[in-house]
Amino acid sequence: MKVMRDKGSDHGGTPDQDSDDRSTAQMRDNPSPIVMRPRVVVTLFAGVLAALFVGHLIVMFMRFELGHAEIIDRLNLDAEPSLGQFTQAVLLLALAALLFAIGHRTRDLGDRYARWWIGLAVVFTYLAIDEGSQLHEMSIGPLRGAFDTGGPLLFAWLIVAIPFVVMFGVVCVPFLRALPSWTRNRIVLAGLLYVAGAIGMEMLSGVWVDARGFDATYFYLFVTIEEALEVSGLLLFLSTLLSYVARMQGRVVIDIGRVRSSGGD
Repeated sequence: MKVMRDKGSDHGGTPDQDSDDRSTAQMRDNPSPIVMRPRVVVTLFAGVLAALFVGHLIVMFMRFELGHAEIIDRLNLDAEPSLGQFTQAVLLLALAALLFAIGHRTRDLGDRYARWWIGLAVVFTYLAIDEGSQLHEMSIGPLRGAFDTGGPLLFAWLIVAIPFVVMFGVVCVPFLRALPSWTRNRIVLAGLLYVAGAIGMEMLSGVWVDARGFDATYFYLFVTIEEALEVSGLLLFLSTLLSYVARMQGRVVIDIGRVRSSGGD
């Protein structure tokens, strides 16, 4: 009895596999970068975060009006962990990757401020790790015990954060001056929004809690405003960086590069 074989089986593959191999080879030989549209990227993040804010408000209503919210408490922006916390960590990591890419590109162009972009990438990588693990929250107890803080410094991690932010802002002045005015102004505004939320609202909530005791209604109002300011600053920064890249090279692309095999095939 004669066994019939597909033509493609002479080299161990089926016709479908051969077709896939040819398609893969064509894509490898004719690589096309992935084009990113800044407005689409920012809109995607903004839509997800807006949905999370709506979920947060629903949780607050269920907690204070209906007396229960444990089932969906992960939508609470102040919960650890929460979907909002995870999304902000992802956004911070995306910003870190984008900053590193800009630093790499400007270094290739001989820009003497390239290392500043890479330095910002390191800072945002730390912020992403902190957002995901809440490292600064762990320092509150020890610092409050060591310095007996209260009022605006009730959340004692601010003792370290405020001097760092001031020094960081001063050090960045030459770098910011070298940027185009449109980019510089938007980066400064994004930074102010983020700091107003992360530090400003934290100080206000500390004053309130220290003076009047913990009131969940007002505390979560402060939390909502704080998160809204932080997210607004991050989204504005993302939009600004993507627009800066688009102005610098015409469009925003992801080009992973070609991977060549060493087997000679």
